[in-house]
Amino acid sequence: MICRSNDPVKLKRMYSLVNSIRQKVKKGEAVTIDFKIKWLILSGWRPGNEVVHTKTEVIDLIGKAIKLNKQARSMGLQFVYEQIKLSK
Repeated sequence: MICRSNDPVKLKRMYSLVNSIRQKVKKGEAVTIDFKIKWLILSGWRPGNEVVHTKTEVIDLIGKAIKLNKQARSMGLQFVYEQIKLSK
């Protein structure tokens, strides 16, 4: 559960956000990463020190990873990620 307080306003907000995701899934709509990040922030989650990437940033990172040579890609995901971040 995301909301850990007993505040009725916060609980009602969390329940409505959970309901919105359930409705999207029932209708067969895609639940995007941007929607999930927005939903988490609205419910009180803060990323802190964690890096949060949107859909466009992830696609950009994947595109750059594909352009790396085979030897660099074989070094592992963390290495590839660091190389892409350093190249910006």
